[in-house]
Amino acid sequence: NNFIKAHKYKVNNEDLLKNLVSCYNEAENYRETESVKFPEKLLVLVEGATEEKLLPVFSEKTGLDFNKLGVQVIAAGGKNQVEKIYREYCRKLNSTILVILDADAEKMDNEIKSFLLEKDFIFILPEGEFEDILSTKLILKAINKFYRLTTEVYMEEIESSSPMTEVLTNLWKHKGLGEFDKVEFAQIISENIVDTNDISPTLNKIIQIISDMIKI
Repeated sequence: NNFIKAHKYKVNNEDLLKNLVSCYNEAENYRETESVKFPEKLLVLVEGATEEKLLPVFSEKTGLDFNKLGVQVIAAGGKNQVEKIYREYCRKLNSTILVILDADAEKMDNEIKSFLLEKDFIFILPEGEFEDILSTKLILKAINKFYRLTTEVYMEEIESSSPMTEVLTNLWKHKGLGEFDKVEFAQIISENIVDTNDISPTLNKIIQIISDMIKI
């Protein structure tokens, strides 16, 4: 909007479309140099706060800076809100949209696919929830570093066939760490992501999808 005002474009100008394209390119260059995120190029719609917090951090370790590239991650606040928010954004925006759903969202997946735009894509987490695709080594390292003065956790305490959220909820209770909080946990994890070695295969696949969709 600031660029448009600065150039004083008018609706009745016969070169308006050409000028707006030029203006948009100028705004994209500004985004890349100043890391301001907008104008957005790709919208990543996720279910919860964990994905919203951690995806940009993991991606940055591979060289993908979401702010420079115009990638915006939005948490729907639960799988039941994903369809509603996708409908809203696919009508309003010209941006490409990637929808990431937990493994148990098969019904939601089918509903969205019934009106999914050709340029958009849905990715289902094969392991379960986002917490289930995190490296157990990273989880162990993060917990022990954060709670080093309180307790110590061992690998066998978090390696389980059960959902990771369930494992961590029980662990928090057993270790006297209070109630397990996904948002706090995401913050603890984000502070301990060092490099690409902390990125699991499924996370690598998601990041590759994001990279490919940016180039479309």
